[in-house]
Amino acid sequence: MESRNVTTITLLGFPDLRGFRITFFLFVLMIYITTICGNLLVIIVVSNSKSLHCPMYFFLAQLTTLDIMVTSDVVPYMLHVVLHNGSSMLLSQCLMQFFFFCSFESSECLLLTVMSYDRYLAICHPLHYSSKMSPMLCSIFVVVAWLFSFIITSVQTINLSRLQFPRSNIIDHFFCELDPIIQLSTSNTLYIETVKIYLCVPVILLPFLMIVVSYGYIVHAILRMQSAVGQKAFTTADLI
Repeated sequence: MESRNVTTITLLGFPDLRGFRITFFLFVLMIYITTICGNLLVIIVVSNSKSLHCPMYFFLAQLTTLDIMVTSDVVPYMLHVVLHNGSSMLLSQCLMQFFFFCSFESSECLLLTVMSYDRYLAICHPLHYSSKMSPMLCSIFVVVAWLFSFIITSVQTINLSRLQFPRSNIIDHFFCELDPIIQLSTSNTLYIETVKIYLCVPVILLPFLMIVVSYGYIVHAILRMQSAVGQKAFTTADLI
């Protein structure tokens, strides 16, 4: 346990930047500030405009909030790594960054699935949309997405914390990701790799399939609407 507590992770970042390090730092910083301001603007507009108080924009505000959190979890320390041409952190800090990054990313995947379901109801079942997508149900969807993501990521983070690591490790990256952390371990990581595959099913595979199916129904419904309008136009022309 003691060896794991004092383990340090060294992130190399971008060692080949050399003379372009400051330029790259300022470029990334500008993109980061623009991203944060753009997302905050969306949240403010949705919150203050009563005409946008509907499920679609509610989910959009949640998605932009997650985007801010994902970006803020990675970019600030990335800028630190770039500015100092590499940096070190404790293993516990590395696992914490991994936990928040994966939690926010998983929440985004689940939230995109909810948004596709919302659009499916709005287009394919417009008469029942208001009754099915109530404000309470929208809030439940968001809370479940957050909780499920935190639970799934907690499982993998706890498994990683139980691995054995040397006292000093080097990652050729600018933030702590799952695969580089696993590669550093001196323990048998077969169990971790297996769990990773199983956890990808509810977080990535199933949401992807549900999004594809939802938008498949949406495209089919739109084509049917266009076909009906076209047939009606031809019928009207014949009568004239």
